[in-house]
Amino acid sequence: MMNMIPDLIGQWRLVTTRSHDEDGKPMRLPYGPEPMGTLIFFANGRMMASLCDGRSVIPEAELPREFVAYGGHYTFDGDRLSTRVDFTSDLPRMGTDQVRGVRYSDGLLTLLPPPRSFEGRTQYRELVWEKTE
Repeated sequence: MMNMIPDLIGQWRLVTTRSHDEDGKPMRLPYGPEPMGTLIFFANGRMMASLCDGRSVIPEAELPREFVAYGGHYTFDGDRLSTRVDFTSDLPRMGTDQVRGVRYSDGLLTLLPPPRSFEGRTQYRELVWEKTE
């Protein structure tokens, strides 16, 4: 069932990622072809996320390895997840609201960050998660 509000509380594992430009053409995969990530939502309204390219060797053309970790207080209305960042590996995120669109289907949670400029094009990312506990 699409957009049924999932019980976020618990730990989630990054399953796959997708990326495309404004014309729908595929772009480089976020966090590479072997993405690794953990997303944890706590009952007290806090969350933390850690994502990276899980390959043991990264081709020189793709360096540096993509990595981010952040967390803070979150709100979720079923369609939108917003986190007020109070710790992060990416200092420009500190104190910002990281807002993600949300889709939920067949037990998978898809987070949709806002579009961003990447390699001279507008990139749309999808990060697909499954609950582990």
